[in-house]
Amino acid sequence: MNRELLFHFFECYFHQDWRDDYSSSFEALRDFCCLEPERKAELRESFNDLLEQDALSENFINEFGGSFKTEREGLTANEWLKKAISDLK
Repeated sequence: MNRELLFHFFECYFHQDWRDDYSSSFEALRDFCCLEPERKAELRESFNDLLEQDALSENFINEFGGSFKTEREGLTANEWLKKAISDLK
């Protein structure tokens, strides 16, 4: 897992005012894919690593410096990661 990339992703795309820039978390993810396409595969791998953790915190995004809770979009942390991984293919 590339912790540096996870911090970069969540701090840059899910900063305190990220909702001013994006209508959903997946719109932010699509922006990352457009702006940093060379890092998509590495982010997908890091998300897979997170998903494999036995007890993934529901606040994992906050733990990586982001300001977003997946429950606000009706998803658990695991559900959000699975959808994000799918979107990164």
